[in-house]
Amino acid sequence: MLTGALPSGGFGDGDFRGGDPRFQGEQLARNLALVNAVGRLAAPRGITAGQLALAWLLAQGPDVVPIPGTRRRERLAENAAAAEIELSTADLQQLEQVAPRAAWTGDRQSFAAHHTTRTPT
Repeated sequence: MLTGALPSGGFGDGDFRGGDPRFQGEQLARNLALVNAVGRLAAPRGITAGQLALAWLLAQGPDVVPIPGTRRRERLAENAAAAEIELSTADLQQLEQVAPRAAWTGDRQSFAAHHTTRTPT
């Protein structure tokens, strides 16, 4: 979501994200507004919203380890570069002000929400 690369026609058949409440209806609209707010904070720094999100995670403490998924080499380099971004206390406060944790909507229990139990045949 933070990359801004959500497919306009939705996710294809078999893509578990298609059933995720974060990517549907009003919840999607609210989350995209927050993504745009994060992007507006990232742009003046010359970084992406995804990099800002990763930098925020890294700023939470040594016990928080983001595991970003990627399929492209350039995204891997972009994600790794986020480790070099230093956020000040003021930066963290501003991010919390424009995109507070409680404002994001939809199920966040990805594995539990998308895991389907299959009966062995």
